Amino acid sequence: MHDYVYSVITVGTRYKLITSYQNTTDHSVGELAFFEDSMNETKKLHPEMEMVVGDGLFAARQCCRIVDRLGAVPRFLPRRNVTRKRKGVKQWMDMLDDLADNPQGWLEDYYQREASESVNSVIKRLNQGPLRKRLNPRKRTEDRLRGLCYNIRQLCYLVYLADLVVLPVINAAG
Repeated sequence: MHDYVYSVITVGTRYKLITSYQNTTDHSVGELAFFEDSMNETKKLHPEMEMVVGDGLFAARQCCRIVDRLGAVPRFLPRRNVTRKRKGVKQWMDMLDDLADNPQGWLEDYYQREASESVNSVIKRLNQGPLRKRLNPRKRTEDRLRGLCYNIRQLCYLVYLADLVVLPVINAAG
């Protein structure tokens, strides 16, 4: 029996770089518990963040409130049994109204989440073997390093193929 590492990643839609990587081996913690930390980490790296898209797991009023607090627009695919009860979260109603008023434009925004799906696919394709470490902290570290290796590989592609200018690293000792 191999124990699993649950991961939640946040990916930018322009360059498909991972902006936040949260993981755990604790089965009692769900993916939704990482949402606020992930969004705060992403906002630190990208203060101009305009929109957050996610699947039905994140279609909750508290997620809409967190995204609005960070100054972005939420685009979470509502579940089939969704209600229009506001329950104190104006952003929830705004998101549902936007979907009802302009479904084609809303879905165009929502399907930018393919960036996240393709990043997950690439990471799984590049790392087909199971995690080698046995201790839970080391499993989490190995899992995060897979995400870091993906970002380094993607940055190398972008430097050569998209003429992305990467800032040079300045050595503090030199």
